[in-house]
Amino acid sequence: MLFWGVMMIWIEVLALIALQIQDGYRALKVFQQCHYHIDRYRDWIIERISIAAAARRIMHYLPFLLFLLVRNEEARSGSIICIILIYLSVKLRAVKGTTSFLRLTSRACRLIAALLAADAAVTVFIRVQLSAELYVCLIPLMWALPWVLLPAAACIVFPLEHLIQYMYMKDARVRLDGCRNLCIVGIGGSYGKTSVKTIAHALLRKERYTLKTPHSYNNRMGICRTVRSRLDPLHEVFLCEMGADHCGELHELMRFIQPDITILTAIGPQHLQTFGSMENIVHEKMRMVEDLREDGCAIVNIDDPHIRQWQRQNHCQLITYGKREEADVRIEAVRYDLNGSHFILNIEGEKVPFATKLLGECNIYNIAAAVALARKLGIQTTSLQRSVSELGYVEHRLEMKLYKGMVLIDDAFNANPSGAAAACDVLAQMPGWRMLVTPGMIDLGTQQETLNHALGMHAASCADRVILVGAQQVAPLRQGLLDAGFDAQMITQVMTTKEAFACIEDDGHEDKVALIENDVPEVLNH
Repeated sequence: MLFWGVMMIWIEVLALIALQIQDGYRALKVFQQCHYHIDRYRDWIIERISIAAAARRIMHYLPFLLFLLVRNEEARSGSIICIILIYLSVKLRAVKGTTSFLRLTSRACRLIAALLAADAAVTVFIRVQLSAELYVCLIPLMWALPWVLLPAAACIVFPLEHLIQYMYMKDARVRLDGCRNLCIVGIGGSYGKTSVKTIAHALLRKERYTLKTPHSYNNRMGICRTVRSRLDPLHEVFLCEMGADHCGELHELMRFIQPDITILTAIGPQHLQTFGSMENIVHEKMRMVEDLREDGCAIVNIDDPHIRQWQRQNHCQLITYGKREEADVRIEAVRYDLNGSHFILNIEGEKVPFATKLLGECNIYNIAAAVALARKLGIQTTSLQRSVSELGYVEHRLEMKLYKGMVLIDDAFNANPSGAAAACDVLAQMPGWRMLVTPGMIDLGTQQETLNHALGMHAASCADRVILVGAQQVAPLRQGLLDAGFDAQMITQVMTTKEAFACIEDDGHEDKVALIENDVPEVLNH
């Protein structure tokens, strides 16, 4: 009987842990989409705390309090296990339609192991050490345990993660040092990094053996993974995208990568919430110039006021691009038609015409930056003209697609104010019934409401119908649309991207054109 009683207790503990799995999974998913930053995770939880929401969760588990009336421990354990199994079956049916998943990387697996160990320890303590009455009273609160324990689990694995990252970075640096003829190009800025990298790769690859970081791999581990798995001693150019959303990260990346050339695309209020102020963002992004060696070269967007007004301390070579008269690579005579964009680049007095199927002013700036780099590396203008005319769309960045008889402009990876406004301008030039699908912009700190309201005001003259994805964060967008005189009947609000696409498909207009502007992870659509 004693053995059976102990077994029942342990089965009950396992059932209690299983009851927390859904919340543990959600907490891990949020933490991963917060890039494993505890401060971001904390802010995410604080923004969503409400007494009403917590009360609803507790109410679901109130039936467990009836076990206070059961005095026989074995009967209580068996009954609790049965009730938990019923709860689990209901929960499993509820999560079948989930659209986003936890990425089971090695880091995520280590964090899962630490969280399970911490959760199991606390659950065993609650079940074994506390009185039966107190234990039963705590069951309605145990759903919150994974959310609370996750930061502690992250702290537990932090020394191991730090050691692993150090070893990877050391190995990557050795591989970079082993490529004696390699020109390392660091590409940074608040936005435009991936597009410039992709375009530069297309312009260089025919005449230089070139490697680029894939997708949006722009942090230390993404760069390390690229170097360790793809770099070989014969590479001549390494295009390295460099991102940051906290102060000091670009400085660390510059020390790690040690680029010969840097490109600074633009500076804006992206990640304002984590940087704290616009001044911090400017100071951090200008590390792309200030942390270069004196014999290095920085290619910068002279039209950006933050870059132009910066008092430069580093006397490295500076190449500028933009529309201003003093630009070394000056953009002139821009025009658009159904075939794309046409413009002239005045390169130190030589006027070179270019044509591309890429859309939007932002892409012309991206091409100008890539051309400036290619000219620095000795590529002839005739080769550059041909390469620019052959450029394909950059994935998820003003990428034109055909979808079920309509035109989609996929700008899902664009999440900054100026880029979003430029994308709306592209939509405005399209013939037919124009639809905008967007969850708005996040991570903009105290300016988030103002900037989303401004985007709504701007979009009002660019679209015929707007589909907003999300709940609270789209309110300023809606208000901006209404304040600009947009028809309220033409605003639709849904909670998921899947529902938004259903609205697009059900729209009865012909010649539909839909702009997908930004794609905030649905876990962040509060």
